Amino acid sequence: MLRPSQTIFHQTLALGTEAALRRRFMVVDAPLQGNMRFDLLLEVHDNDPAP
Repeated sequence: MLRPSQTIFHQTLALGTEAALRRRFMVVDAPLQGNMRFDLLLEVHDNDPAP
C-alpha cells in the first residue's frame, strides 16, 4: 500500500511569467481575484504522468 508521501505530485505552472499560459487559465479576460479555471488545472494535473 502506498503512503501519502509516495503519492505527492508537484508541478509549477509559469502563470506569473507566461502571458499566453495565464490567459489560457483565466475564466474571463479581467484582473479578478480567483479568475482561475480550476477544471483546466485539474485536467492538466490528470494528464501528467505520475513521477
